[in-house]
Amino acid sequence: MHGAGVMALAVAFSALAAMPFAFASKPVAVTRTGCVVNGAFITEDGYTLRPRYTDGRVVDLRDLEGRKVVIEGALLPGDLIFIKEPPRDMGRCRTGGDPIGDLTATSVFNRADRVNIGKSNKGKQACFFREEGSSHMLDIGLSADGAFVRLAYGDGPLPAESIPTPPLRVFAGKELTKTVDGDTKATGEYTPIQSYDGAVNYTPNLATKYGSGFSVVANADAKAFLEMVARARGEFIVVQSAARPENVDVVAIYDFKESTVTALMACAKKNFPESSLPVR
Repeated sequence: MHGAGVMALAVAFSALAAMPFAFASKPVAVTRTGCVVNGAFITEDGYTLRPRYTDGRVVDLRDLEGRKVVIEGALLPGDLIFIKEPPRDMGRCRTGGDPIGDLTATSVFNRADRVNIGKSNKGKQACFFREEGSSHMLDIGLSADGAFVRLAYGDGPLPAESIPTPPLRVFAGKELTKTVDGDTKATGEYTPIQSYDGAVNYTPNLATKYGSGFSVVANADAKAFLEMVARARGEFIVVQSAARPENVDVVAIYDFKESTVTALMACAKKNFPESSLPVR
């Protein structure tokens, strides 16, 4: 760290000593790199830190949404980090781009199969089906870019070392279980039921209204991709690193079925130019 940075941290530590906070252990000088997701600073190894200035003010990160930033400061228990200088903007986060965006339905295409026509906050038009719970929202659909699944959930981002990296396998999968002391427990491993062999664009750790999420866009055969999703009904869609099979991103599929595939294809054919729809 350069001399000015050391001096800044010394001032920060001095200021902390005078602050009306009680901490169990001494602050540690650190430099952390991460992304701003929904106004929160999430480090590259998956931890959420709460930056404050040395006078106790919360650091407002809203203007840095989706940006990669570097923060230097004094780290304390409870994931508090006190900083002297504002975060340094290092450009767009590698995992911050959302190819689909938050979709809002504008009309109903097929009520029986819950297929809507909508537009996202990124200007994308899509035909989509939605499954939603108290802490997640899953959209499955078609846009001019191809077939997609987009999950928003509140479980927090994947740590950098756990993100599936190419080459990827995408498949409908069944989670394996084992018996431990008479109890059946999930192993975190998945066996394929049906695979999708075309090219995909996988984006992990999306910034979503629930906190985090991921998306998969199929760039080749949209119908085959959606059929694979339908095959996962009652099971999971799995994005897996071929080189490190333990690295997976998964989402459970509850209601999506074969008739929904047909309805989505009909919706896309009517609403998007046929030449732009990737169907083999």
